[in-house]
Formats: sequence, structure tokens, C-alpha cells
Amino acid sequence: MKLGRHILLVGEGNYSFSAALSDVSSQETCITATGYESEEIITQQALARENVQHLRENGAQVYFQVDCTKLKDYFATAKSRFDQIVFNFPHCGKKTGVRKNREFLEKFFRSCAGVLTDDGEIHVSLCRGQGGTPADHPIREWHNSWQVTAMAARSGFILSSVKPFNPDCYTEYKCTGYRSQEKPFHVEDALIHIFTRSLPLEGSESANGAGKLINREVPFLLPDVLLDRISRNFLDISSHHPVRTFSEQLITAISSAFPLQKVDLPNTTCIESDKFKSALSWSTSVSDSSLFWLSVAKERSICFEHARNEMDRGFPAPAFHYSHFVCEVCDTDDPAFISGQNCSKARLCMRPSLTVCVQDLCQRPDFVPEKIYVLSGPVFRRCLISPRTMPVYHETLFLCGLRNGPGGFSVELFMDTISASIKSVTDSISKETKDNQDEREIHYSPPFISFHQQFKEGDYSIFLESRHSEAGENDGLCVGFITTVPPEQLPCDSLVLLAVLNLDALVIRILGVPDWRMLWTYDGRFISQFPCGKLKLFSSFSMYPPSYVHDISFWVNDEEQFDEVEFHTLVRRVSKECVTDIQLLDRFQHHQTGMISLCYRLIYQSCDKALSDVQASTMQLQIRQELQMLLHVTLR
Repeated sequence: MKLGRHILLVGEGNYSFSAALSDVSSQETCITATGYESEEIITQQALARENVQHLRENGAQVYFQVDCTKLKDYFATAKSRFDQIVFNFPHCGKKTGVRKNREFLEKFFRSCAGVLTDDGEIHVSLCRGQGGTPADHPIREWHNSWQVTAMAARSGFILSSVKPFNPDCYTEYKCTGYRSQEKPFHVEDALIHIFTRSLPLEGSESANGAGKLINREVPFLLPDVLLDRISRNFLDISSHHPVRTFSEQLITAISSAFPLQKVDLPNTTCIESDKFKSALSWSTSVSDSSLFWLSVAKERSICFEHARNEMDRGFPAPAFHYSHFVCEVCDTDDPAFISGQNCSKARLCMRPSLTVCVQDLCQRPDFVPEKIYVLSGPVFRRCLISPRTMPVYHETLFLCGLRNGPGGFSVELFMDTISASIKSVTDSISKETKDNQDEREIHYSPPFISFHQQFKEGDYSIFLESRHSEAGENDGLCVGFITTVPPEQLPCDSLVLLAVLNLDALVIRILGVPDWRMLWTYDGRFISQFPCGKLKLFSSFSMYPPSYVHDISFWVNDEEQFDEVEFHTLVRRVSKECVTDIQLLDRFQHHQTGMISLCYRLIYQSCDKALSDVQASTMQLQIRQELQMLLHVTLR
């Protein structure tokens, strides 16, 4: 057990654990031991009486008749809060079922919130299988467990570590108190669950966005799902984020083999759709439906005030604020423009790929063949919710003009260079972790790059694959593509070779980050794992987060008009990215009305924050309300 400065022990039976702990603690450690029974009852036991006396002789504070579900009533006036709160084998007493014990745990965690330091820990020891997490062996079914992570989440705590309970470390400890009896708990295969505070789930707020278009400021409102990600600046020179570190190491490795020039990303987060369409031929993975369309305000004050007034009157903030704008580019408030679907005039969208910069790169005065030009930056795409899709991520683009004639730079040489460069980065991570005693890191096997030929000659998809996958098993994660751009599509006479890499996808797979959303966490426990730009395997500070399943069914008048991507985008916004997956469970058509019924399953889970069942249910209710209002469906 990691000993804190001020430890509170609750639910002590005979005080033997507190006494044993006081013997192994340093003089700087202050122990406060509490029990539920009165001193008169406790001291009737000879062992308990000796332990209480031993604690007091060691300078510990001993309290009786302390209800661990009301800790603030006893310690509200304490000069300092507790660094650790320890509860070994909690139990309601008597013969009670799992439901009563869940409620008991929930009240205990709620009580801890008022007396624990901001960076404090709660240690809860549970018997084999009680916790209901994958750390238990065997694992109980969720409904038959104490659901300890879900009970903690209701008070804002996440499970940060699980360790075996080893009574041999406390030789004087005599477990007792099972169901309010002298009978001991079964501590074989028991686990210590260590909880910490999480950042609160906070709702995003509408904010003004300012993009630059043709050297003039253009006011617009950002899509709500992008608000807390538009200005994170992971790739800034002062950043220690692993995405930037990986990018820099990759670029350095490639520059050691070929002449390379880094190019600053243009200060644009939005582009004109015409410019994007001109790059569409080599951006095969991007379609119109994946674009975050933006409408431009004629007058900043009018459109922003109108948007704010609408929300002040109680209207929900929509995923896109089209209805609050008049387009400056095409000077229209036509619904076709507002919906972002059918307007033939110029429109704006968030930058979906760095390939939109290729023409500008080829027009540079210093552009020469067989020199690699590289730029990196964030890109934005509307996409369906799934464990592998990201609405915002960082790309690195490598561009090289090819000379005519044999023996020059080739697609095969480019692939070998990228593969070798990524391998050099993963090898450095292996070297960094090989001396670590963590079993997960000792057996770390870095993934490898593979290239899959596409329909067009010279086009390849780039995959990152596990070395342990079975034959025929496809566990590869697509992290980019390589393509050639013919001269007729560019303002130069050279054939251009292009490689685009998804930095975020590479980082999560190479560093073992279980969820892409973790890259965007504000919790300092993520970035602190990568000091001074070092790359190492990620160690999760939120283990086995609880998940909640909710279904939703509704009628659509015309299935072709129902925008499933818009549905997913609405869910992203309302759930604050706490829906990890959406599955279509059922679809049928009414034989009389012809209306289509769709039934979806939503999986709620947060990778870095405490998400409670109550919060998930509230989000589900709001999704139902906004789905009906904004997408004009009929709920079932």
C-alpha cells in the first residue's frame, strides 16, 4: 500500500488492520482509525482492546461510532482532509444481498467526496468476484456483483488501480466482522480497488469561431462537437503531447534518408468547397457527407446575438447553427445552402484533409523533384461513431515530386522509407521499456506497417497490424495512404508522390492507448506520462469504466432523407463523446403507412471521466428530445 500523509480507516472491526498499518508506517504518517460500534462494545474483545491501546501508544487517533456514509459529520472541521481513505471488506451487516451492499458503497463514496484531498485515493478491499470488474477471477455477472466502478462513478470517482490484497504484509491483521459476526471474511483472491477523482463531465458551450479565407477574417460558429478541440495545439513547438513527439521523431527518421523540408501549415481551419473538390481525386477517403459545413455570417453581431438569444429562450444548441446565418459568399439564406447539401454556389467547410494543401505546395518557388516536403496539422470530418473513427485528428503529409526516367524516387522506395522510419520509432519505445519490470511492458511487441494495394496502380492503404494476429485475422488499423497525383491535376510538370498518415491512429496503436478520446483528455495524468517529449507505453488511470446500454427507436418518413451521419453527430454532441458505439439493431417497414422504423443501440462509456448511470440516462433523454426536434423523426 502506498502510504499517504494522512490516512483514514473506516469500518474497523477489531482495529487489527489499523494497528498493523501503524507498525509499518513512517513517523510522518498520521493514522485515524474509526469503527461503527461503540467503544464499550468493541473493547469487550480482548484483541480489539489491545489494538486500540497499541494505536494510541503509536500516536494514532481512534474514534468509535463513526458512520462511514456520513464522514463529513465527523470530520467537517478537520484542519486538513485525508490523503487516503481505506475500507476493508465493506458489508451492510446481517444477511443482505448485493443490491443493499451496492447502495452502501454508493453512500460511502458520496461521503468520501467531502473529506478526501483533491489528489487523494480511496482503497476498497473486496472479496473474490464482488467488484464485478475483469480483474476478478472468476468474473461474476454484472447484475450479481457489487458494481463497484458504477457506484463510485455516481460520486465522481474512477478506478485507477487494482492490486491483490495480501494479508501477509500485515502480520497482526485478523479479519473479522462478516455479517456483523466474529466470523472472518474469505480474503483469498481478494482485491484492493484504488479510486481517484475524475474531472467533471462539463457541457460544451457555443462559441464564436473565426477562420481565415482568402486573407480576410470570416466569422462563423463552430460545430459544437469541435468546440473543445479546435485550439488544443498538440503540434505546437512547446507541446509535449505524444502526437507531436511521434511526428517529430518520424520526420527526423525520414530526413536522415532523404532531403526533407518542413512547411508551415497555412493558418486556415476552413476552406472553400471548390478547393476541396479539386483535391477530391486523391482524397478518396473523403466525401461530401463527411464534411463539417460552415455558413458565413454577413454581420458578426447580428448572427451571434440571434444564436445566443435562441439558446437563452430555451432552444437547444444544435450541432450546426445554419439557421442563424446569411451566407456572405453566395448572399443567400436559401434552405439548400443552410442544410449544406444542395447549394451549387461557394460554401465553406472545416479542413477535412491536408491534401487540400497539395496544389499550394507544388506552386512553391523552391519546389524541386525528389525533395520531400512535409506539413502536419489537425483535420475535421463528420463520421459515424465507432471505436476506430475520429471526428478530429492530426495528419502528416509527405509530398515528393518524381523525376522522369528510371532509377529515381519510387513508390516502393517511399514505402520502405516510411516503414523503416516507423520501425525506428517503435524500436526506441521497446528499448525505453525493456528494463521496466511491468509485465505488460516486458512482453511489448510493437505493431508493424503493411501496405495494401488499391484498385488504382500506385495507390496503397497503410495499415498498422499486430504481430500476434492469427492467420487470416484482420486486426489492422488503417493509418493512412500513398498515392500518385498525375501532372494534369497539378500546377507542375512532375508526377507527385503523396503519403498521408493519421498521427493519432499511429500513436494509440503504438503506445497502447485503449481509446482515441484519451488523446484529448484534460486530465494531467495523461500528459504527465510523457515528460520532455519521451514516448513510452501508456498506463491507464481509469480502469474498467462502467458502460450503460440504451436503445432508441423511431419512425422516419423517408429513409433516403434520414442522415445517419447527422444522427451520430447529434449523439456525439449531446453525450459529450460518451457514446462509444452505435449499432443498428432492427429495421422494418410498416405494411400500411410505408414508414420505416429504425432501432439503434447506444453504448455509453467514458474513458477518462466518471460517468454515472444517471448521467447516461439524462443524455439519452436529451437525445430523444433533440432527435425529434432537429431530425424530424417520430419516436416510438
